[in-house]
Amino acid sequence: MELCGYTAAYLSQKGFNFLVFIPAAIIVGVLFASINGILITKFKVPAMVATLAMVNVHLGIFILLPHGGWVENLQSNFTKIGRTSFFTAIPLVFVLSLILTAILLWFMKYSRFSKKIYAVGGNAEAAILSGIQPEKVIMQTYILEGILIGIASVLFYTPKSIVQANSTHGMEMLFITATVVGGTNIAGGEDLV
Repeated sequence: MELCGYTAAYLSQKGFNFLVFIPAAIIVGVLFASINGILITKFKVPAMVATLAMVNVHLGIFILLPHGGWVENLQSNFTKIGRTSFFTAIPLVFVLSLILTAILLWFMKYSRFSKKIYAVGGNAEAAILSGIQPEKVIMQTYILEGILIGIASVLFYTPKSIVQANSTHGMEMLFITATVVGGTNIAGGEDLV
């Protein structure tokens, strides 16, 4: 997520508007999520291991970036999204997050693709017998994840004055715990949201 946010903030500082830096953040998210998907589907690396390994790859990349992956004094074309409010009390980021959540809830409840996700997560062998290609579904799911990470990174960083490489480092287990406590079966196949 930090690398997507860094990309968006860096491009914003170079004078690009949201029509450039938001798609760029999404592209970075899709790129890294696709690498994750390839590790899982082609090299059979367990999903948790691949994901945690990619976190360290991100941190390694930040060492190579200017200023260690920090972008300070963010331009107003970047922070405007995060600092805009409705009725002076309801942040635009909150409204956009609610809209995105509603779309995803609808998608996971009613789309045909979500049924494939549940089938593969619940029992990949049964999914194969049903004509579903698990590797394809996993890759498509990771690509969707990359898109969402790109969007979420922009929503997360736009209210701030700085983007730093390690702003969410160490929070992985907190996120996993919140997911499990929220009702998601870590073994896969079902959710309770």
